[in-house]
Amino acid sequence: MNSPLVRRPGPGVGTGLTPPSRSPRRAGASAPACPRSLKPALYVSVVVMLFVGAGCAVRRPYQVPVPEAPAVWTKPAPAPSAETPGASGEALAAWWETFGDPQLTSLVRRAVAGNLDVRTSLSRLREARASVRSSRSSLKPTVDASGSARFSGTGGGDGPGSTSQSYSIGLDASWEVDVFGGIRSAIDAATATAEARDADLRDVLVSLTAEVALDYIDVRSLQRRLEIARANVALQSETLELTQFRAQAGLATELDVQQALSNVESTRAQIASLEAQASQAIHAVAVLLGQPPSRRPRSP
Repeated sequence: MNSPLVRRPGPGVGTGLTPPSRSPRRAGASAPACPRSLKPALYVSVVVMLFVGAGCAVRRPYQVPVPEAPAVWTKPAPAPSAETPGASGEALAAWWETFGDPQLTSLVRRAVAGNLDVRTSLSRLREARASVRSSRSSLKPTVDASGSARFSGTGGGDGPGSTSQSYSIGLDASWEVDVFGGIRSAIDAATATAEARDADLRDVLVSLTAEVALDYIDVRSLQRRLEIARANVALQSETLELTQFRAQAGLATELDVQQALSNVESTRAQIASLEAQASQAIHAVAVLLGQPPSRRPRSP
C-alpha cells in the first residue's frame, strides 16, 4: 500500500522558526588583521632566514701564510761599517751595481727591457690585473644608454613634399646584489691570481739578472784566459826558438826541442777551445737580451 507523500515545510514555513540571516560583505572591506601573537613568530622566521642565507655564502676569508724562518742563523750577519754599510732594499734590488762595472749594468738593463720571458710575464700580469678590474665592476650598477634618430621625406610631381622626424632614447640599468658573496669571492680569486703573476714576474727578473751576471762573468773570465794563453804562446814560441838554437850549438837535445814544441801546440789548442767557449757565452748573453744568437751584443 502506497504511503501518502508528505511534503516537509520549508524553512520558516509553518514552524515558527526563521533561518539565521547572513549580511553580505561590503565591497572594499579589509581582511581581518594578523593577530599580535603571530608577529614574534614572523620576526623569528626572518632572522632564521637571514642566518641560513649567511651560512650559504661561498666566500671564505683568505689567510696569508706565514713562512717559518729560523730565529738564529748558523753564521751571524757582519755588522755594518763604513766600508760595508748595511744592505737596504734598494741596494739588494740592484745588487749587480755593487760590482762597479758599467757594462754589466747596461747589459742587465737591456735584458730587463728586451727579454722575451719578461715580456710574457708582464703580459700575464696585465691580464690578471684587468681581470681584477672586471670582477670589481660587477659590484657596481650597470647602465646602458642608446639613442637613434630617423628622418624621412616624400615628394612627388609639382606638389609640396612632406618630411617626418623621429627620435628615440633608451636607458637600461641593472645591479646584481652580491647576497651570497659569489662576486666578492671572484674578486678575491682574481686578486690572488694577480699577486701570483706579480711574484712570477719578480722570479723571472731575479733569474734573468743572475743569468746575465753569470754569463757576463764567464765572458770576461774567458777573455782574460785567452789573453793569458796568447801571452803564453808568445813566450813558449820564444822558448822553442832558444831551444832550437841551443840544440844547433850542441847545448840541448832533440828531446828538449820536441818538448818545447809540444808546449806551444798544447797552448794553441787551448786557445781554440777558449775561443769556442767565449763565443757560446756571448751568444748566451745575446739570447738573454732578446737578440738573435748570431748577433753579438755590443762590447760584452
